[in-house]
Amino acid sequence: MSAFIEAKQAQAGALSLLVAQRVRNFFKIEKNRTEFEAWYRGPFNGLTAKYQGMKVYTCKTLKRILELREAMHDYCGEWFDVYDENGKVDIEEVQSCGMA
Repeated sequence: MSAFIEAKQAQAGALSLLVAQRVRNFFKIEKNRTEFEAWYRGPFNGLTAKYQGMKVYTCKTLKRILELREAMHDYCGEWFDVYDENGKVDIEEVQSCGMA
């Protein structure tokens, strides 16, 4: 089912393909891909005016943090980083030490 009337569906399909092609071509350039990845995976620098309205989980136990992380992975397929007051936490190191 399309949101476009039948007479415009072909144009809408062509536009979608054109946009997808431009995005694909943009990310074929190493510099563009690297800059995007750096922005997307960039560090969280704390709550500032930029982040107002974002939901930030705070937990008292690492076990609960890892449960939330697992649930988010099950939901969207992406592993999110965990931070404490000292910066990014190395989850594998924590788990190998038996702390989690």
